[in-house]
Amino acid sequence: MKECGILAESKEKSDEGMKKFVGRHRGMVSIMAVVAVAAIIVAIFTFLWVVDELQATNTVPSGLGQWTVGYFFTFILHVIFWELVLVASWVIVVILVIYFAWYKKLPEKERKEYKWGSTSARDGGGITFAITVIWLIIVWFDGNWNLAVNSWTLDKFVYSYLVAIMIVLGIAGLLGLMYLIWLMSKGTKK
Repeated sequence: MKECGILAESKEKSDEGMKKFVGRHRGMVSIMAVVAVAAIIVAIFTFLWVVDELQATNTVPSGLGQWTVGYFFTFILHVIFWELVLVASWVIVVILVIYFAWYKKLPEKERKEYKWGSTSARDGGGITFAITVIWLIIVWFDGNWNLAVNSWTLDKFVYSYLVAIMIVLGIAGLLGLMYLIWLMSKGTKK
């Protein structure tokens, strides 16, 4: 039982540190949020571009029933390569600039006030479950529930799963935005 108390106390300190951080640095938090949204949008379009290009060049077959383990690994390696080139390359630079040009210049005393990191290894497990449930609902409403998977195309699978991800991220983003606005409004009342 004591462990739960320690975890709850650590979570409270983490939340308090986040509130202080957002209250003091609204402008930078807004910039980081814009960068995060831009990175997500670019990552999604990069992924869709890779899917289309690999099918157009016959690198992978469009019918899922024709896929092999080799096609799967070819697909994954291409996605990883292009996401690194078109997304991670500039996101890493932006993170390093923010860290060294701004965060590292904050007074040491202030940086120690912020408690970063997750207090639980289980954080985020519900997102995967939610995406899967939404995807299954989409498959049902699209009329593909009883359709053999080997008759699906890669596009059909990718777009239906991507819609499920966007729905869950949209809900999570909306809740996160509401939380940030709430934190910012609490910071102005002081």
